[in-house]
Amino acid sequence: MNTKRRFINVNFTMSYEEHEEGFTMPEFHFHNDYEIYILERGTRIVSIGEDTFTAGAGDVVLFASEVPHKSKGSEGFAGICIHLSERYLKRYFTADTIERFKRLFSAKVIHISESSMSVIREMTQNFVIEDEDNFYRLARVFEILNAEMKSQADGQSRKNACGEPNLDVSGNTVVAGKRTKKTDEIFAYVEENYAYIKTIAELAEHFDVSESYLFRIFKHRHDMTPKTYINKLRIKNICKRLKYSEGTIKSVVAEYGFESYEYFSRVFKKEMGCGPREWNFRIKNRLV
Repeated sequence: MNTKRRFINVNFTMSYEEHEEGFTMPEFHFHNDYEIYILERGTRIVSIGEDTFTAGAGDVVLFASEVPHKSKGSEGFAGICIHLSERYLKRYFTADTIERFKRLFSAKVIHISESSMSVIREMTQNFVIEDEDNFYRLARVFEILNAEMKSQADGQSRKNACGEPNLDVSGNTVVAGKRTKKTDEIFAYVEENYAYIKTIAELAEHFDVSESYLFRIFKHRHDMTPKTYINKLRIKNICKRLKYSEGTIKSVVAEYGFESYEYFSRVFKKEMGCGPREWNFRIKNRLV
């Protein structure tokens, strides 16, 4: 693992960032501060140490100090980024509080509700660097993350008590101290290989899971079937390719795994609201 050290010389910051295009951090890096990233829109494939998972809207990704990490994704995204230093923690919080804060980072990802997202969003909008009351904001973030993690753990315990399997189908929340990695591996694989996956049965066989398992995790995370999700990835990337290249529609489509041009055309029209030729004409002539 090639890593690069970065130094972040801040006490405590909360900032909002938005990217209309996806991008990839090509190498692992680590820094001396703690980082909390709250994804508000889009999807990112995140690697922290040896673990890789897919984070979506409402997921809070926790990067501990000195731990290598990187992220990538092909679509635009937006979120709230929080950085804080060890010295800032020691300045305002007791040793016991700091210890409980650091335990959050063992989870790596926590999913939060829209109401919790709204509270943190409002704090970010009103954030001023070096404001004397900033530690109150940080304490509120701690409180929200602790409450959300406890709520999710309690919910999973109730499910297990009713005889349901201890399965983290979202792949985004660590429950009872142990996260299920297979779901994240599946989504990371699909993001990389959507153009080459021929059937859902093939995908299930590759990961030694049932097709019904795949349908459950795609329904849970994206509210759609695996096939619909894969086709959405194909259409999105075909549109990007057509927008920035001179290739013909048929020549581009052939590279993205559709069974036939007729099938592609039906899927494209359902997704984009018009046929591929009409869409391509509008793009080339800057009508959209």
